[in-house]
Amino acid sequence: MALEGVCDAKRIPVSSDAMDIVNRIKEMDKGYFVMYRRDTGAFEVHYSGGNPQRSYQLTLPYPMLDARAVEWVQRTSIEHLDRLVAQMDAINAAREAGRSPNAAGRTT
Repeated sequence: MALEGVCDAKRIPVSSDAMDIVNRIKEMDKGYFVMYRRDTGAFEVHYSGGNPQRSYQLTLPYPMLDARAVEWVQRTSIEHLDRLVAQMDAINAAREAGRSPNAAGRTT
């Protein structure tokens, strides 16, 4: 459980950073907020628009906040769900047909 702006035993809220990454993530959705995990040293993205017990959205796979973090959140955003599902369907269909799909879902 994480609450925006609230420090607890495991997490520290990140309200700003040198490259304005936190604000760029919030521009995607005002409900997003970033927390730093003390125990793992990882950055997490949470969402404040629902149940606080289920605020966790994702852990960023990078050791620092930079442009990659913004791209990662964009790729995993619910807004892109239809496109991601279509890509997965294309990959699965290609595999079933015996073709080798690339990362974009196109067959080679």
